[in-house]
This record gives sequence, C-alpha cells and structure tokens, in this order.
Amino acid sequence: MRSIDFADENPQAKVTATGLSPAQPAFVPPNVRFEIDDATETWTWKDNSFDFVHIRCLFRAVQDWNALYKEPYRVCTPGGWVESVEADCHFLSGDGTRDLEPSLKTFNRLFEESEKRLSRGFFVHDLQPKGLAEVGFKHVTTVDYKVSRTNSGYSKSKKQNGYHGHRREVT
Repeated sequence: MRSIDFADENPQAKVTATGLSPAQPAFVPPNVRFEIDDATETWTWKDNSFDFVHIRCLFRAVQDWNALYKEPYRVCTPGGWVESVEADCHFLSGDGTRDLEPSLKTFNRLFEESEKRLSRGFFVHDLQPKGLAEVGFKHVTTVDYKVSRTNSGYSKSKKQNGYHGHRREVT
C-alpha cells in the first residue's frame, strides 16, 4: 500500500491513510493511521493540515474533479504537494502504429459509453491538470507512464509492470 511504503520511507512523517473499506492491514508502521472517509465528500481536516496529499484510483468515483481538488488545496500547507495518480483505461497501441483488435475497440467504446451514462470519469487524463490549476495550484506537472497489458516480449522490469497492469485490469 502506498501509505505504508511512504511511512516506511519517511519514518519522521505522520501518515493518515483514508478509504471506504474498514478492512486494513494488521501490521503497519507506527507512524500510519487509517481512517474511513470518502474523498468525494467534504474533507474533515482543518485548513493547512497536510504537507503532502496523495490521491489515487478515484477515476470511477468522482463526478466533479474541481470540487474534489478544492479539498486538497484547502488542507495542504502553503508550499505543500498534491499528487493525483489515475489510470487511463483506454487500450492503445504502444507506439500508435498498430490498429487495436476488435475486442479492444469494443472495450474502449463500452467504457466511454459507461462514463457518459454514469456521469463518472473513466478517462480523466485531461481533467486532472485542468482541475488542479482551476482550484489554485500554481505548478502543475503531468507525467505519463506506459503500462503494458501483457508480460511478454519485454525486459524483466517491463514484464513485471505488464503483469501488474494486467492483474489490476482483471481483478
């Protein structure tokens, strides 16, 4: 879990991890605490109470990204950091030179239709930097990573990324 890894890497930090699930790991570093909370609702923390806010995997839950980003802007200390990590569900050719198989085109189309019906973003790549800037963040940087959906034909590290990417998509 990102919160546990962060706490291990930064033992001087106090880490608060949130989520909707009451089930949490039994063994955690002493500087981590878990709270059940919904990131899409108004946050309960005081203004300027965190130096770093990490948000991830909310792409099916958020209707209004600007409303979401107002909360980390409010609770982050001046000079603090917000990191928002989301996956793009589109299947794409790695270098853009190959057409997708028909089943993958169907997958993309069905996700796009679901996004419209549910009013929930599955493809939030453009919404993230725009939303962060609109609520007041000054230095917004976007970093894109390609994640293989297979684990064949690549170096050992890329095979591992492909395995995890595939595993996340399937489970």
